[in-house]
Amino acid sequence: MYDKLNDIGVDTKTALAKLGGKKEMYERFLKRFISDPNYEEMIRNYEMSHFDTMLTKAHNLSGTSAKLGMTQLSDACRAIVSLITKGETDSLSEYVEKAAEEYTKISTVLKAL
Repeated sequence: MYDKLNDIGVDTKTALAKLGGKKEMYERFLKRFISDPNYEEMIRNYEMSHFDTMLTKAHNLSGTSAKLGMTQLSDACRAIVSLITKGETDSLSEYVEKAAEEYTKISTVLKAL
């Protein structure tokens, strides 16, 4: 599992270090991640142009993914938060696509476990 996550860019070593090396805890958080509704709600709110709610969901997803070593997903969500905060919602599509790409890779690996 760890090799597959590392292969797609998840920094499992750093995430485990943040959790004191507790693999069981990390694996529990990974299993919860795929059932966390923040990604789907972020995308749904993007499609409906509900940017205030999208900001909250992207912020939540950024924090969760950062703690789990999902740096690329976290970075894309952090960029989404920044753009919405600045009122630059016309520029969101690039980062929404990047978040979707990263989330799909991660969830595919996690669902196969």
